[in-house]
Amino acid sequence: MTNIRMLSLIGIYLVIFIDNLSASLIIPMLTPITHDTAAGLIGEGTEGFRNSFYGVALGAFSIAMFFDAPLLDALSDG
Repeated sequence: MTNIRMLSLIGIYLVIFIDNLSASLIIPMLTPITHDTAAGLIGEGTEGFRNSFYGVALGAFSIAMFFDAPLLDALSDG
């Protein structure tokens, strides 16, 4: 591989890493927020409700990323 091709691959991998970093930050932070009764977001509720809330929150994050990606792409092209 030439040096220019290697540099372009490094740039692509850096963009992919930064993109995946958003999901890898939200998932570990969301678990204690939804499942910890003392310090979490939900003080009352059953375990099933907490799991449902966790699933909806993860789904909403993924759906928002799916629909907002074209918008962010259009904004970045300016």
